Amino acid sequence: MMLQAQSTTLSALLLQEERHYLFGDEANAIKVFSEHSAENMEKMTMWMFSFQEFANYHEEVVEIAHSILYRFLLTPAGAESMQSATEFQKASIAAFWISTKTYEFVQLPREVWEAITRNTYTTPEIESMESNILSAVGWLVNPPTSYAFVREILELLPTDFVTDDQKQHILELAYLQCNCSIGEVDCLKVPKSTIAIAAVVNAMEALAIPTSPVLAALAGYASDEPRLCAEWCFEVPEIQACLMSWMKDCKDFFDDETVIETEQHGNLSSEPPHSPVTVMITDDERN
Repeated sequence: MMLQAQSTTLSALLLQEERHYLFGDEANAIKVFSEHSAENMEKMTMWMFSFQEFANYHEEVVEIAHSILYRFLLTPAGAESMQSATEFQKASIAAFWISTKTYEFVQLPREVWEAITRNTYTTPEIESMESNILSAVGWLVNPPTSYAFVREILELLPTDFVTDDQKQHILELAYLQCNCSIGEVDCLKVPKSTIAIAAVVNAMEALAIPTSPVLAALAGYASDEPRLCAEWCFEVPEIQACLMSWMKDCKDFFDDETVIETEQHGNLSSEPPHSPVTVMITDDERN
């Protein structure tokens, strides 16, 4: 049994993550914000997932949207959005809009976005917030996601070690864990590569598939990188436990038997999502 050659794509994703998309101590501001606005943050996350399902988009757009939103909130331009529920709502919608433009081939008409917000926000208002976000985050809107890392990690598995069906099952279980990690502020500082490894290892253990081959393949990436070695050796077991806990917490939202759709369609389903205007408390409602 031979290990697959190192993936140049995985190397590129790790480099991209290291250079542009790791959160440091500044992420504590998001945690403080979440303690005061946990309900609204959770509701907007669920709204994004409902919209993603409605448009048959990949779950990855939700993770990308969160990356964009959180990095925006940590800039001076995003400070107002952490003070105002209405501005936070608008920023969340705009970040999700940006993520769909980044990831999906098929875009919904502007009229659909206005209708979903029940015309509370006009297209120019969303576009203005979009422009503010793009400028604030330096147009870094294509982060390496935990889903992307999962796909590349699975490519390292020896071809004679798992069947195609087994690999698909690992993918589905790992994706489900990635879903449940989105919006969890406690893992904001955790690199997406670490979340992906923990999700894959959990999935393989759940399917009674030995994890040594994938861990051996990953060791080659960590050997020359002290950061990766430390994170993957010490953080992965902790994140594995967190992912299992989060899966239990979101069991009411995700169906345990959900089959992950990996193709991009962009066709609308029959049930439209609730308007974000109706799912969270705004400043007007507080007053």
